[in-house]
Amino acid sequence: MQYNLIDKDKFEPDIASFQRKMGHPFLDQHIFPPKTISVSCTVFREIYHVLGLQTAERGGLLGSANGLVCRFYYDSAGISSDRAYYPSIAQMNRVLKEWAREEIVFSGIIHSHPHDAAALSKRDLEFAGAILKTNPELKSVFFPLVLSAADSAAFRILPYVVDRDSVTVARLCITNQLK
Repeated sequence: MQYNLIDKDKFEPDIASFQRKMGHPFLDQHIFPPKTISVSCTVFREIYHVLGLQTAERGGLLGSANGLVCRFYYDSAGISSDRAYYPSIAQMNRVLKEWAREEIVFSGIIHSHPHDAAALSKRDLEFAGAILKTNPELKSVFFPLVLSAADSAAFRILPYVVDRDSVTVARLCITNQLK
């Protein structure tokens, strides 16, 4: 199955109802136990070397097979500013097509934030909501944030998961398992 991203600048989200459904606009802490997201060591290292050592507001795609996040695509064509990352939707959709041929499924968008912005922004939530609306078969989208070592004391991944009703923080499991 192939998933598509939408151009978030062309999407007119109903943020008020999305946030009302979610309760708190950034995080629903009443969900237990947290979902576990398994990420291969290779992908974790790529994320560290590409996003974890650069200044904030860069990102890319995450792909999975058999429940394991086993692919990372750095969006070098995306536009970055000091407070925003704008993905190259056309390029990312091309990558998703290639992955679909390899039976790698879209699992999420990862991007970096400045160290003082450790929560998903309104635009992040709009974009995640638009992805879910465009792909009704998706139950949730993995939307982790990276706090890079270039912007803060240490590299961190904040493993957010956005579904149709809430935002939760997942448990991240780094594994040597291959797809």
